[in-house]
Amino acid sequence: MSDRITEVRWKPPDWGWIKVNTDGSSIGSPNIAAIGVIFRDHNAEFISALAENIGYFNALFAEFFAVMFAIEKAREMH
Repeated sequence: MSDRITEVRWKPPDWGWIKVNTDGSSIGSPNIAAIGVIFRDHNAEFISALAENIGYFNALFAEFFAVMFAIEKAREMH
């Protein structure tokens, strides 16, 4: 494991597109897990977001759940 800090920059999507960022995590494997999802437009303007506890899962499942939730939400939003 590295103690090095890496800078990460968020880049807005192309004009007319919406970008969704997702994250899932758990405290242990399996243990309490949660997801986070945020939608922003090409101007980086907030559209929608969600943070939710999802029960007892591992981190891989939480990441998968976050992406699947984002896909379903995007479909609802057209």
